[in-house]
Amino acid sequence: MQERELKRGGLPTWLKVSIAGGVCLILVMCWFLFCIRSAKPDAGHEVVLVEKPIIFGDGGVNPDPVSTGRQYVMWTTQRVDVNMQPMQFTIHFDDLMSSDGVPLDFDSVIRLRVIDSVSLIKNFGPEWYKNNVQAEFRNRARQAVRKHGMNETAIDTSAIEAIDDEISTEMVAYIKSADLPIELIDITVGKANPPDSIKDQRVATAAQPQ
Repeated sequence: MQERELKRGGLPTWLKVSIAGGVCLILVMCWFLFCIRSAKPDAGHEVVLVEKPIIFGDGGVNPDPVSTGRQYVMWTTQRVDVNMQPMQFTIHFDDLMSSDGVPLDFDSVIRLRVIDSVSLIKNFGPEWYKNNVQAEFRNRARQAVRKHGMNETAIDTSAIEAIDDEISTEMVAYIKSADLPIELIDITVGKANPPDSIKDQRVATAAQPQ
C-alpha cells in the first residue's frame, strides 16, 4: 500500500499523521509561550497575583505572593508589584493659615512600610496610599499646624516636635481602625515658610536697633 501511495506521489499515512501531530505540538507550544507570563520581584519587593480566568475558576487574589525567584502565570493574571521596604511620601502645603492668621508654606513627610502585601492589594488595591492614606495624612497635618502660631512653626520651630507627635498618634490610630496592613515608621513636618512680606518685615525690624 505504501508503495502504491508513493507511486501516486502521495505520502504514507503514518507520515501524514506524524506531520500533523508535529504541527499541532508546535501550535500548542506557541500558544503556551504566548499565554505564559513571569512574575519575578526585585529585592525588597513582592508580587501579588490577581487571577482572572477566562473560562474556568472564580479568580481573585492568590493568597501566596511571589517573594523570591520567578513564577510563571497565565497572561490573564494581573501582577501587582508591592514595595515591602520603607516608603516615603511627601505632601506640600501652600498658604495654610496658622493660628494667628499668617499663611504658611511647608512640607510634611510620612514614612510607611507594608507588612502584608496580599491583604493590602485584596482589600485596598494598588492605589492604597492615594485612596486610603493621603487625604487622612493631609487633613491631620493641616489641623495640627493650625493650632500653632507663625513664630512657633516658622521662626523658632518650638512646636514642630509636638506637631509631629500629634500627627503620628492620630495616624497610628487611623491605620489601626481602617485595618490597613501597613506600619507607620515616622512623620516629619518641615519648617514652615511665612510670606516674603513677613520675612522682609522681620529683617527690617531686626536691622532697626543697629
